[in-house]
Formats: sequence, structure tokens, C-alpha cells
Amino acid sequence: MLQLRKQRFFQLLTTACIILSIWKMVACQRRTKRTAIIPGDIMIGALFSVHHAPGQKQAQSRTCGDIREQYGLQRVEASFQTVDEINRNETLLPNITLGIEIRDSCWYSPIALDQSIEFIRDAIKLNDDVIAEANASSVPVENVPECLVKP
Repeated sequence: MLQLRKQRFFQLLTTACIILSIWKMVACQRRTKRTAIIPGDIMIGALFSVHHAPGQKQAQSRTCGDIREQYGLQRVEASFQTVDEINRNETLLPNITLGIEIRDSCWYSPIALDQSIEFIRDAIKLNDDVIAEANASSVPVENVPECLVKP
């Protein structure tokens, strides 16, 4: 039992370190898009405050404060673990992979609004790309889901 707990602890610790590394890499590459993603057929959008609110000097540039290790990362890890467990259960969603895209609100309303708009914009762009790909590959329109066909 103790060995199983140690193994589970190290798995969670390793996953948290990987998420933190990816999060820092993404934040360094593009300041406005703070995301963590598990791809899937159906995507869930989540908005968590992984960082503290910006200070007065940072507020104008919409740069987040320090990372909230306990509060923020725990929610990201719990979400990833939940999606993984749902995807592993073949009877729950057969032939469907659930995905999640988590964005950082930085506990600051303007950043949360930006992230929400960006999530919607990315979803619309993805649908447009699917339609363009279907048209380019000469897929008959009846094989494209009705919600993706533009009038």
C-alpha cells in the first residue's frame, strides 16, 4: 500500500513538473495565450487563475503575477487527471476522445475576458479550417457535419 502511494505521488509530481515546464514555455513564447491542452474529439474549455493578479505596474501590459502553485496548478492537474480517467474508461464515451483546453485568467477580469474571446476565436478558426480542408479534398458536402457548413 505504501509503495502504491509513493508511486502515485511521484506520478503526480512528475506530471505537475511537466505541466509547469510547458506552461512556462508557452508563456515565454506568447504572452497573451496562456494555455494547456489535451487534444480530443470534443473539447472542454476551462478558465483557471493559475497566476496571481498583476500588480499595478503589470496591469497595463496585462502581464500575470507570480504562479499560484497550490491553487492554480492543482486545478489544472485535477482537470487533466479527470479527462485522462474519462478517456481510459471505454464504456463511458465509446469511440470519443475528450479533450480540454485550459486558459489562465490570472485572477484578473480583463485577462479572463481576453482568454475567453481567444478560445471562441480559436474554435471558430478550427471549424473554418475543417470546412476548407473538406472542400480542398473534394469531400461531398453531405459528409461534412451540418453545423460546419456555411450557407
